Amino acid sequence: MFDNKKEYEFYDPEFGPTERTDWKENYKQFLRDEDAQYVYPTFEKPKTVTIMRGLPGSGKSTHVRDNFPDAVVASADDFFMDENGEYVFVPWKIGEAHQSCWTVFINAVFNRERNIVVDNTNMCGWEYSNYVLLARKMGYEIQIHTMKAGLTDDTKLTTLAKRNSHGVDLKTIKSMKERFEPDFGEKYV
Repeated sequence: MFDNKKEYEFYDPEFGPTERTDWKENYKQFLRDEDAQYVYPTFEKPKTVTIMRGLPGSGKSTHVRDNFPDAVVASADDFFMDENGEYVFVPWKIGEAHQSCWTVFINAVFNRERNIVVDNTNMCGWEYSNYVLLARKMGYEIQIHTMKAGLTDDTKLTTLAKRNSHGVDLKTIKSMKERFEPDFGEKYV
């Protein structure tokens, strides 16, 4: 590759030989021990995104509240909370709710929040893959917490239908369980 080429052909033409020499001379001052400034690296705790997965009524939000008190929580459910803190579900606004959740997540990532939790049902990988993709690109560690209730334990789906705070009926919960896709590396809680 360098055959038949002279060394000067690989340098920026605006950079003259004296400037190169001056730069080398000036650089040596930083190498003397008496002038050296030592910078010790600080090791920060890793930034983490936790993806919650689970059926309605399985305890996702309770788990988040108990285990991630300082996290920024992105949840489609928050879109349906009124000014009195009551959950008012409007079915035709579900797309808008998930867009709002995605916006909260993006803002948290770009604000470099230390802990972020995505608190949705996330039954299939495609439902949370963009969260994982962006988080990885931005240097976050990913944790996936899947609630056992109704998926891997003996909790009856009728119990989840009674227990969930959003009025999701038994038929819908059964349908969600049927389309659940396990994820490699998820932690069951």
